Amino acid sequence: MYSFLESKEIDEAFLSLLMKEGHLIYEASERIQPGMLSGKSNQIIFRAMIALAKRGIEPSKLLVKSELVKAGVFQEIGGDEYLNDLLMIMTREADLSEFTQSLDNAFKGRELIRLSNEIPKSLEKLDSNTVISKVGKRLEKLTQVSGGQDVILLGDILDSTLDTISERRANPGLQGITTGFPKVDAVTTGYGKGELWYIGARPSVGKTAILLKSLLEVSKTGVATLLINREMNLININERLYSMVSRVPFLNIRSGNLTDREMKALSEAKEELRELPFFIDNNWLGNEIYVLSTIRKYHHTHGVRIVGLDYIQLMVARSSESVHELGSLSRSMKLLSGELEITSIILSQLNRDVEGKPDHRPEMHHLRQSGNLEEDGDYMVGLYRDDIYNTNSPVEGTMEYNILKGRNAPRGTYILRYDAPTVTVYDESSPPDNKWMV
Repeated sequence: MYSFLESKEIDEAFLSLLMKEGHLIYEASERIQPGMLSGKSNQIIFRAMIALAKRGIEPSKLLVKSELVKAGVFQEIGGDEYLNDLLMIMTREADLSEFTQSLDNAFKGRELIRLSNEIPKSLEKLDSNTVISKVGKRLEKLTQVSGGQDVILLGDILDSTLDTISERRANPGLQGITTGFPKVDAVTTGYGKGELWYIGARPSVGKTAILLKSLLEVSKTGVATLLINREMNLININERLYSMVSRVPFLNIRSGNLTDREMKALSEAKEELRELPFFIDNNWLGNEIYVLSTIRKYHHTHGVRIVGLDYIQLMVARSSESVHELGSLSRSMKLLSGELEITSIILSQLNRDVEGKPDHRPEMHHLRQSGNLEEDGDYMVGLYRDDIYNTNSPVEGTMEYNILKGRNAPRGTYILRYDAPTVTVYDESSPPDNKWMV
């Protein structure tokens, strides 16, 4: 294994291999970004190779030269002499894996040296705890995310960004994965890659109901979902899903007071549920490491793209360290969502302060032991049902879906229907199908 001190030689061997075995550029560009190479000339050459690859062209010395000349930087990198020197380096196709790993190690080594040099200067301006926090975040990021993904020249992504915008124009509306609620999709464009959603509410308002309904609707589209359950037993979750799909009242399912028609509806609902890519993790003892590894496993083995966690406070022990532990889990979930390009939806309890408000509607700071949750969340949602607080509520059977923070959407309140008999939430524009109960 090469050391990061030999990074110049690694850079040159890496580029030599790609010019001689151009088909490797596609695999290499997935692992390495130009900023991970140590020399400016080598970064420019690799950037030219990636530009060719984006047009479906495998790099060779002649094509790389043409690209560099066109960009006006051919002489800057050393001209023909430097490209010929690169080609003289002995390489094998089998070396690619070792080269990419060595480049990654070398990049991280340079970053660690840079960080260690910055610490004394930081201590002149900041207190020790603040410096430790800042260093910790940078180390965590360096450990979990390949450094090259953070070092990108703006010009390298302008074309792909404009292409994405053009595609949206051709197909406006939902851009991500449906939340299961058209009103919410209309303002958020759905669940986006790398996003972290927090949904908070007081007990019995319907946190679990809205999460189950959302995951159910997502899985109906063929998108694999994973529920990390820490709130209720597995049978209870299944009974709720049966009620949602069959429209048989949940109380009837729980009590056993069922008609023949309801049993037939449940039997038919079973066949629909059986076909869904809906996974449930029910390991009540699993810690943060277990949760993160389970998400990775099911993302890689079953293509899971939406993860729901019910609920975050149950993931840590109640202690003086719980706020810190929640913050750590929240940050890890955010980083993992970005790395895997999945969406994580995390339920959260609210503290009792919300009960002291005249209208009882939640705000972001009402999330219990919030810590870093507000910072990490791309969307912060607070749920409210008026009929919980007012017996003769004029809006009985409704739920307020309050977007308190939307990184890519405006704040606002959206009214959903809450059907207590089947413990489900739905958008009135797309009511549940009653086909089995007619």
